Amino acid sequence: MGLKTKIESIPGAIDKVPRPVIAALGVVLAFLIGVLDLVTGYEINLSFFYLLPVLLLSWRFEGSVPVVLISVLCVFIQFMADIMAGHVYSSILIPFWNGVMMFGILLSIAYSFAALKKVLRRESGFARIDYLTEVSNARHFYELASVEAARSARYRRPLSIAVMDVDNFKYVNDNFGHPVGDQLLQTVAKTVQKTLRKTDTIARMGGDEFAFLLPETKSSAAVVAINKVRDNLLAAMEKKGWPVTFSIGVVSCNGGHHLDVLMKMADDLMYTAKKSGKNMIWPGDCP
Repeated sequence: MGLKTKIESIPGAIDKVPRPVIAALGVVLAFLIGVLDLVTGYEINLSFFYLLPVLLLSWRFEGSVPVVLISVLCVFIQFMADIMAGHVYSSILIPFWNGVMMFGILLSIAYSFAALKKVLRRESGFARIDYLTEVSNARHFYELASVEAARSARYRRPLSIAVMDVDNFKYVNDNFGHPVGDQLLQTVAKTVQKTLRKTDTIARMGGDEFAFLLPETKSSAAVVAINKVRDNLLAAMEKKGWPVTFSIGVVSCNGGHHLDVLMKMADDLMYTAKKSGKNMIWPGDCP
């Protein structure tokens, strides 16, 4: 693992630490900086370092009350360290003014940092979600499916993967317009999501092709589930008046095959269904 990868993993590692532990670490860090501030004397300004506990809590608590409290604590510690180090001000109001300014700066940076985290989280979600249908995209599907394929291979657990193509989708785009085609894909995604289990995954692989990940699902159960999916989809298409059907290839196995092999098998089965007349499910088991 390179240095860049290690650095990028730090925020994720912080998110896994319980909040009470992060709060305690922030307090301890603030006091340690205060001790260093006292030892170095008032002539050396360490105000910048008080950002460390504030940013730590800001990342984990995202700008809530604990962030305000740690900011107050840092201001108080810095104020006491300055006074105890022997700094004499021309006016008693100056250290209080400095404290107010420091508090404002800490909070401003903390809330900006929390906002940045929200933006990064949203962008991370966009990287895994298909913008049109709001289901998983191909990248996210392969991430999830790789984990399930590895688990299936290790523990010899059943796993089924399906690849589905919308028959005559080009006809809808050409005759009804692309906005209607987009609406059709959105309806497909929502219908499948409502039909499958919460443990299953639907992803738009591109264009009018979708894939389904069915963990802990044997061949017979997969065929039943996919049949239900197709029936619900046909009913939804008929209700909208869209002349499309669905060709689906389903592959089931009990481990021992790489994900790329499973996806190719499911894709080949889907094309077999299309070549055999469309609007059908073509199941197959791993050899």
